Amino acid sequence: MKLEEFYEYLNYLTYIGVNKELVECLRTIVNTRDNYNPADYLDSLTTENIVRAKQKIFNLNRKRT
Repeated sequence: MKLEEFYEYLNYLTYIGVNKELVECLRTIVNTRDNYNPADYLDSLTTENIVRAKQKIFNLNRKRT
């Protein structure tokens, strides 16, 4: 995934209601801040979040906009 697409994906995760702290953990992967473990936030994911976060669903939503 290209960096621009990664940032779009993070915005998409926020849009679908993924925990903001989890999204911020993922965002630290590509910046100069210290990374931190997202394990504490994984339990906040709902079944709907997990289904909608799949790359295939993300790509379908990107094509619609």
